[in-house]
Amino acid sequence: MRSSMLWAVASIFVSGGFSPAAPPEKGPATGISFRRDVAPILKRHCTTCHTKNDAQGDLNLDSVKSFSAGGKSGPAFKAGKPQESLVLRMLTGARKPAMPYKQPPLSPAKVSTLRQWILSGAKDDSDPTPVVEHIAIPGTYRVAPAVTSVCFSPDGKLLAVACRSEVVVLSVDGKGEPQRLPTESDLLTCVCFSPDGQTLAAVGGSPGQYGEVRFFASAGGTFKLRSARRIGKDTLFRGGFSPDGRTLALGGTDGAVYLVPAGNGEVRKVDLHSDWVSAVAWSVDGRLLISGSRDKTIKVSLAESGRLIRSIATSTDYVNAVSATPTLAISAGRERVPATYDLKLALGEVALRGTGNEMGPDRPSAQYTRRLETQPGEVLDLAINAKRTILAVAGNFGESRLYNLPDGRRLVTLTGVPAPVYGIALSSDGTRVATGSYNGQVGIYDAATGKLLRQFVPVPLAGKN
Repeated sequence: MRSSMLWAVASIFVSGGFSPAAPPEKGPATGISFRRDVAPILKRHCTTCHTKNDAQGDLNLDSVKSFSAGGKSGPAFKAGKPQESLVLRMLTGARKPAMPYKQPPLSPAKVSTLRQWILSGAKDDSDPTPVVEHIAIPGTYRVAPAVTSVCFSPDGKLLAVACRSEVVVLSVDGKGEPQRLPTESDLLTCVCFSPDGQTLAAVGGSPGQYGEVRFFASAGGTFKLRSARRIGKDTLFRGGFSPDGRTLALGGTDGAVYLVPAGNGEVRKVDLHSDWVSAVAWSVDGRLLISGSRDKTIKVSLAESGRLIRSIATSTDYVNAVSATPTLAISAGRERVPATYDLKLALGEVALRGTGNEMGPDRPSAQYTRRLETQPGEVLDLAINAKRTILAVAGNFGESRLYNLPDGRRLVTLTGVPAPVYGIALSSDGTRVATGSYNGQVGIYDAATGKLLRQFVPVPLAGKN
């Protein structure tokens, strides 16, 4: 089970088995309701990947009956026996992989709710009538929400931070009060500034219900909501503004790239992939779109028409992040090895070998692909500076690395970063790096030395000043 943020997901319940010993359970709590207490937890953290239309690991959470049936490894839980329930073992990390996959663990209170519901017999009191839920953003948090995306303003003075369902805009130097911008997304997956810094986009949605984009306009030192759109039937993923700032390109769970006007106009849907589009990037001239997907491909298409030009590479696993320079497309993901692709060679002619009917491409992808060094874990995000000379890499490991482009030489390593690192950003001038981690912390670093300059939680926490 996991939220819809990433860009990097895997099937659940692919292997079975339980630990032979388990502590005795407390008596069942009274009044635990599936409809009121359990279903909202599943909706927020699990249903994007586990519904009838997309049952990862053959697990379908559309009903208590299908939830009980479980996935490839058999029943997800045994009514009255939480100690023998696979779902709880994976939620607590006792069974690997821990769930939600590559996401913050459920709070102890949520795990306890599920445990007590199973212990009390896993009764089904679900209502077939859909319930429209209001997204509640607390004034203060009991536990810091994961930071899923970070972005510097073009002038480097502000940092936008995605915290669950809200965006926090704060001064990089720590002066002044942060501004909190609410959304109606269950989970934000991306925040980004327009090239002129006058518009801030917040991207996310509600699993299995809608994608959402909110545009905030700069007004006298603060940001105010200008417009909001609900798009499609599921959460939208990472992308960015076109170089002219007029269009936002985003990925969808349906394999499409969505082109959203920053002003008035119709949203364009471009069907390109056979699975989730995890990330989208623009070429520097705005003519091309580079998209990476859970279908393990990196594709280049024309932004104006949406026409696919070429699938320039196939990864061995999910692609989570993409970027571009004037001459290169860049990708990274679960394969752990970032790669750059020479666009001129990738989209042009390739060398041939043989003669007559035996003539064919001479390892075409090898002619235009350069692989960087292997990372310590799965790569979840990439960032690049305005000159497109520095690449920042972050992921499910406790450091972030900066590389020189185009040669791929490592420049510096940021150490001690709380992992997983879901978001990374470079200031336009390449002097600062920001990271956002699962534990709710944001780090700001000197890009030249890797020195940590500031580390903080951007939202108010109960009991702390």
